[in-house]
Amino acid sequence: MLSIIVFMILCMLLGSPLLYCAPTDNLTTGSSLRDRNNDTLISAGGRFQLGFFAPTGNSSYRRYIGIWYLSDPQTVVWVANRDNPLTVRTGIFTLAKDGNLKIINGNDNHYFFTNLSRSSNRTLKLLDSGNLVLSDDQLGTTSWQSFENPTDTFLPGMKMNETLTLTSGISGKDPGSGNFTFKQDDDENHYIINLKNTGVYWKAGVTGSFVTSRKIPLFVAALLSNLSNPVNQTLLKSYDKGKAEVDRNYSNSRMLMKYSGEIQFFSWEDKTGWSLIWSQPGDRCRVNNACGNFGSCNINNKTMMCKCLPGFEPSSPDDFSSGCTRPRNSITCNKNDTFQNLRMMGVGKPDFSMDAVESEKDCTKNCLDKCDCQAYSYKEANRTRRGDTAGVRRCWIWTSNLNNLQEDVVDGYNLSIRVMVSVIIVVLLFCIITFISYKRRVTNQQERGESRERIRAYPVLHLYDSERQVKDLIDSGQFKEEDKKGIDVPFFDLESILAATDNFSDANKLGQGGFGPVYKIGEDRRRSKKIVRSANRLEDLEAVSIPFHHTLEHTCCMDEIAKSERGRRWWLVATEKSEWIVSDRRGSEKIDEDCEMRE
Repeated sequence: MLSIIVFMILCMLLGSPLLYCAPTDNLTTGSSLRDRNNDTLISAGGRFQLGFFAPTGNSSYRRYIGIWYLSDPQTVVWVANRDNPLTVRTGIFTLAKDGNLKIINGNDNHYFFTNLSRSSNRTLKLLDSGNLVLSDDQLGTTSWQSFENPTDTFLPGMKMNETLTLTSGISGKDPGSGNFTFKQDDDENHYIINLKNTGVYWKAGVTGSFVTSRKIPLFVAALLSNLSNPVNQTLLKSYDKGKAEVDRNYSNSRMLMKYSGEIQFFSWEDKTGWSLIWSQPGDRCRVNNACGNFGSCNINNKTMMCKCLPGFEPSSPDDFSSGCTRPRNSITCNKNDTFQNLRMMGVGKPDFSMDAVESEKDCTKNCLDKCDCQAYSYKEANRTRRGDTAGVRRCWIWTSNLNNLQEDVVDGYNLSIRVMVSVIIVVLLFCIITFISYKRRVTNQQERGESRERIRAYPVLHLYDSERQVKDLIDSGQFKEEDKKGIDVPFFDLESILAATDNFSDANKLGQGGFGPVYKIGEDRRRSKKIVRSANRLEDLEAVSIPFHHTLEHTCCMDEIAKSERGRRWWLVATEKSEWIVSDRRGSEKIDEDCEMRE
């Protein structure tokens, strides 16, 4: 209403007669709206507006006729010429003399046309519901309406049926017809999203669907049916989103078939604007048959979302989403076949069901008696507080390919997959091997963690193991005879040197020469040795190497501990003070072989 008042004030300030300036909600035969004049229609209650617009953020100059909320012009709910925009502001939207709606330009080129029979007694009116209605004044009937010709938005007052289709836009900046459509299924009381040139992308049932995770809320079903279906009115009043309950004001709600493939339900709140209440498919596993037949989907598996059921193999080794198949002769209609039990599974609709079975054994036997039985699911009768059973036991049988399989579904079913006994044995062996490998890996990680903690606390206590590891590496046969030369002493890694020198503390500094400082690393060679992996850590050692100090002339013994590809060598040097240092004495190839090594 505020926008209308402002509009009227502007008209009076400009000196125009109020009669011509007041907003109108209708067009009569021969009248029109011109883009250059910014002409619009506004519904009687000031809720919706119709006029020419350009999508927000669209760099190309494209003009469309559309309907949007007067209080929120960015939310466009209907577009007339979505696939045929004008490129200049010469557009005219008119109710022609033949009774048809047209969008033309200055050259009389057509961009939109209702193609109705001729009539000179029609009136176009924009309603507060957002519906644009072309009515026959003489007959009192509706000749055409936008609610029966929607684009990507479903509004309260519309009714979803087998003839109504929502078509997504191309993008947020292009309202042209996109790749996704939302409609009611032709065969059942389901709603589906189709992907162009592919088929069903997502499917939902209002009630009765075995894939419970794909049911739509009752308030969505009520909106789509225009509240014509009997539903639980208590549930319609609120929707539990987390712990908060959101009141459903259906006059301020809408559904959108988004260009990315989701059907979305929005509700308007005065303080926050549009809030997304519900959207499907909620994740990739809810896309129709995301992992193909006999392929199970788990959205929590980030490395591989799809995998085959036990006893099955991928149809395509390079693409698990294409489904899985049984190996040849894996099912021979043998009553000795067994079943692999899977819990909390979402699965497509069964082929038939049996009520009032005595026990799960009856369900198992019924499946084994059918050569084409792929799986079954059994549900025990509910028990009351007194321990009595209530309801009936039920058994569902699948004889066709299993589809829409999803793991860890909260309201899922226990599913028993038919497999050969040999398959179970293989699965058990695989599980045992995997468990043993996992335990070993955990144990090794724990040992390495404990080892690192000991090194941090006592840097020299873990050095005994280094010589043994080097010896085992040499004895493993991974080196040729000539490669073994020079690998008769332990290696040092950067972490060990930092620990041994107390992060190159000045207290451990022995001196400094032209090649840099020399540091003391300990008083006992046996306690000071450590191993460094030469392949990866050598460059680190070279980067912080401690050059040999030229004044340390009275060294007794020197062990070569590492050698880089560029020929640079490091030495473990024993001084006459029984201290051990690390040096890269350059230019010296001679080692004092007469010196007696102190152990």
